[in-house]
Amino acid sequence: MHCRFLSSWPAAFAVSVIALVSTSALAVAQNPGGRIEGAATSEGSREPLSGVQIQVEGTELSALTDARGRYGIADVPAGSKVVLARRMGREPIRHTVLVPAGGVVTQDFVLPENPIRLSDVVVTATHNDPAHR
Repeated sequence: MHCRFLSSWPAAFAVSVIALVSTSALAVAQNPGGRIEGAATSEGSREPLSGVQIQVEGTELSALTDARGRYGIADVPAGSKVVLARRMGREPIRHTVLVPAGGVVTQDFVLPENPIRLSDVVVTATHNDPAHR
């Protein structure tokens, strides 16, 4: 018996795509990502730093630290990852972590100050009020 539906090229392509997507979804389900969490603090005072961008390099995964300096990034692919912490006025810091499949790894960052040097600003003024001449 000949199946006319599957003999056409578009139908065969559609079946192949469905099989590929199903296989990919199954592979992702069998290899769950992990989570990276931790805190960012100031080097001198050890005070929490809010607004620090924490990024898993080579991915789109990132987070900002909250008012307590805490962050968390979920669904990080398992394996060795480089994590970057940066904030304006601070030295950027990188650490390598091993993310366990389905687990959590903690990575804290201590950021030293790196003041931004601006060029000098010169202010001049002139007074054109005739009553004060």
